[in-house]
Amino acid sequence: TTPDADGPVRVFGTYWPRASTLWWYIKTGMPHPAPLSLTDDQVYALVAYIYTLNELKLQDGTEIEDDTEINKSNVLKVDLPNKDGFIPNIDGPHALEDVRAFYNDYSNYGNGTRCMKDCFKGKPKILPIQIEQKSFLPPLSEKRDLPENPCWIASCDVEAGGSSANAEGKKIYDAHCAVCHGNDSMGAPDLGNKEAWAKVMKQGMDTVLKNAINGKNAMPPRGGTDLPDEKIKAAIEYMYSKSK
Repeated sequence: TTPDADGPVRVFGTYWPRASTLWWYIKTGMPHPAPLSLTDDQVYALVAYIYTLNELKLQDGTEIEDDTEINKSNVLKVDLPNKDGFIPNIDGPHALEDVRAFYNDYSNYGNGTRCMKDCFKGKPKILPIQIEQKSFLPPLSEKRDLPENPCWIASCDVEAGGSSANAEGKKIYDAHCAVCHGNDSMGAPDLGNKEAWAKVMKQGMDTVLKNAINGKNAMPPRGGTDLPDEKIKAAIEYMYSKSK
């Protein structure tokens, strides 16, 4: 999404096979810090908005406009262009078991013969992008300077009682970690939870840092960022310092 009044620019309609899945995703998973907090009407409103961005239609050919009401009676009638192209097939009463079986069979993916040239047969169908993206937000910076404070690495002065590393750790936490570690709803040790963090830090900083860098359970590697090891450590030390 973009952080301005233009709203999201990501597409939904070209990938997913069933439009109703979006309703359940928003209802059960959004917003991240407070899932299940939206009313059904709010969820339908968000779903309808995203449908209009993707220029979707109902099965009878009616285009979903800004004033189209999406509700329980017609959410299953939204037509998606990729309804027959999704792999694995997620339809039917045994969909969950079918999907698990598909991914447990490694012959279903990764074993195809790669084509390096003259691979496409026929004339390609060109579909223009409907959503204009005029600029990248925030604008890319061309500055190549270093931080003013040379001690942005957490280990510089945290043990000596300094505060610069702690401040840097807080910045990293606020920008990248608070979504999952700001409350206990995401299953991660939350900031201020002494018991949870004591259990984590019993493993030792080296192990905790390694898990954060490589990913563990639901946490992606580096928390889904491209932060260097030192900044990952700064964030960990900040969270731990606030959870003793």
